[in-house]
Amino acid sequence: MKIIIALPFLSYHDAIGNDVRQQAKLLKKAEFDTVIYASGAEQDLTQELISPDELKEFIKDQDNLLLYHHGVYWEEGNVILREANCTVWLKYHNITPSHFFKDYDLSNYYATQAGELQTRKFVWNPKIEKYIGDSAFNCDCLKQLGVNPHKLAIIPPLMMIEEYSKANIDSDLLSNIQNGKKHFLTVGRVVPNKGHSHLIQTIRNYVNFFGPEVQLHIIGSLSMQDKRYYYELERLINRFHLGEQIIFHQNVNFDQMHTYYSVCDAFLMMSEHEGFCVPIAESQFHELPIIALNRGAVEETLGPDQIIFDEPEYYDFAVALHRVAEDQSVKEHLTTSGSKNFHRYRSENILQQLLSLF
Repeated sequence: MKIIIALPFLSYHDAIGNDVRQQAKLLKKAEFDTVIYASGAEQDLTQELISPDELKEFIKDQDNLLLYHHGVYWEEGNVILREANCTVWLKYHNITPSHFFKDYDLSNYYATQAGELQTRKFVWNPKIEKYIGDSAFNCDCLKQLGVNPHKLAIIPPLMMIEEYSKANIDSDLLSNIQNGKKHFLTVGRVVPNKGHSHLIQTIRNYVNFFGPEVQLHIIGSLSMQDKRYYYELERLINRFHLGEQIIFHQNVNFDQMHTYYSVCDAFLMMSEHEGFCVPIAESQFHELPIIALNRGAVEETLGPDQIIFDEPEYYDFAVALHRVAEDQSVKEHLTTSGSKNFHRYRSENILQQLLSLF
């Protein structure tokens, strides 16, 4: 049996791409003949892909398995499923609801609408034998659309944990962070569902109550062609005079990312929609305490004995940040619970869950 893992685009800085690359790596290590197909890839990842002709040959063999990763609309994906004569499993990473983009970026609005429609079509595709969700939240979404619960399985995404284990602290960045201020971190694309206005309002409250010696590092790409959302955030930051407290970072390399996770005082997650939250798991791997808003799969990803609020009450979030940054016993309780929860996301455990489906 050959396993063909398929996705629209293979990238280094993408949760789906990381899941796919790690899947292929671990399945090969477990002696499964495994290949990757994508319509495109970052330049130095193209050598990891099979050709369209090879894909057509492999998916016609009924003894093979196609593991299709769905997280965005993919036109070629419709063709691949139509031509597949092999076993088909769908890994569902969730699609950001289109309404988040409606007032900011019409290209993403229409793209996510198309992705939502494609999901509805996949739900009724008789070729798909198994649906694998990153989380119970994702599986519930599929169940509500009509997927038979007996066809569903929950398997978290594989992450770049081994790479973090080998990463180095960036000494220049470390010296910049060690400036006597409290440093908080959030990670995720700068898009409307990520709750950046909540983050800004929280830091405003923190400054009002505890002083200006704080910095929030927002790490994530400005991936929308239409910059209206980012300009709105800039106006909000200027209105509250938080230019020195809130810093956006793009093109952060692996050692720098590892450094932020390792030395910041707390991780702040206030996203309004998450099908799974990889930065939460990465924070727990780095023993970084987390304060989060309960949306989507955030609570499920976070695990028990953590600080999570049902509503974005900015005063509560600000007080929680201050308490975690100042009280070592609270910090140790959160990091101990987080480390226990992270055990679920170790690559060997996720691989065993996947292998149990064969």
